[in-house]
Amino acid sequence: LTAPAKVMVPPSHDYLVSASQSGLITQLHASIGDQVKKGQMLAELNSPDLLTLQREYLKAESALQLGSLVYQRDKKLFEEGLIPERRWQESSSQYHAFASEANEHRQLLEIAGMTDVEIKQLKSSRRLSSRLKVLSPIEGTVMERMGVAGSRVDMLAPLYRIADLSELWLEISIPQERAAEVKIGDSVLAENAGQQHGATTATISLLSQNVNPENQTVLARAVIDGKQTLL
Repeated sequence: LTAPAKVMVPPSHDYLVSASQSGLITQLHASIGDQVKKGQMLAELNSPDLLTLQREYLKAESALQLGSLVYQRDKKLFEEGLIPERRWQESSSQYHAFASEANEHRQLLEIAGMTDVEIKQLKSSRRLSSRLKVLSPIEGTVMERMGVAGSRVDMLAPLYRIADLSELWLEISIPQERAAEVKIGDSVLAENAGQQHGATTATISLLSQNVNPENQTVLARAVIDGKQTLL
């Protein structure tokens, strides 16, 4: 049986990299077909929204430091019996509220793309920066580039599509009248797969229960054996 097939990337291996904040794309560092490492910089944005997040974080850190001083002072006074327990509880509750708010703003910076080192530098230097780095979430291949240098993008605007090609699928269109001949576990030989040495083989892993009404075919999925860099 010979049937047409389409090479697919498993959904769990396909990643869409988006802008975590709105801003202006100042530079793109990867093109279609490039191999990228996890954490490698893909693009840079000039984001005023990042300045707002940094300012709110520094404000929350300042409030936390002040609350910490009051907390430590009232703790000592309570242990010495100089203040009532109610005042100590109020100081403790306020301190934990400040700590929770500071932690929340820190997480927002992490979501925006800032690393732990960058956040620590911001805390110590208190110097704001609108430079936002977009990093690759995985090691893989750039399949698509949506962003254009010099253009303004909104939050969550797609910039790149990156795929891990260590596993690939074949989606095969089996004629309905011959679907009963195909079983899970059957071997598949891919013709004209672009391989110079050896044939590309796959194994049927799924048979659809639905028939495509347009061409009267049944979908069969096959997992390609091994890594196929030329497919």
